[in-house]
Amino acid sequence: MILSPSLMADLPQTWDLGLPPAGRRLGRSTPLRAMPNLTVFDTGLILAQIQAMLGQVVKAVQFLFVLTLAAGITVLYGALASSRDERMREAGLMRALGASSRQLSRAQSGNWR
Repeated sequence: MILSPSLMADLPQTWDLGLPPAGRRLGRSTPLRAMPNLTVFDTGLILAQIQAMLGQVVKAVQFLFVLTLAAGITVLYGALASSRDERMREAGLMRALGASSRQLSRAQSGNWR
C-alpha cells in the first residue's frame, strides 16, 4: 500500500531505527530522549533465540530418525530370524530331492530364473 505521508499522519506508526552494532546500547540516547514511549527490541537476540530453538528441533528430528531406523532394522532382523528354520527345512528338502549348490543359493537369494 502506498499513501502520502499527510494521509498517514493520524495513523499508528512503527519505526525501525536499524542501529549499527556499535549503537546497540541506546541507554539515554537522542531517540529515547526525544520519544520516551519508544520501545527498543534487540532483534539480534531474538534471532539467536529462534536459531537455538530450531537447532533443538533439528536434533530431536534426527534422534527420531535414528530411533526409527534402529526399530526398522530390529524388525527386519526378527522377520529374517523367524523364517530361518523354514528356509533351512526347504533347503534340506531340496538337497534331498537332488538340488545342486547353485540351485540352493539361487533359491535362498530369491532369484529363480
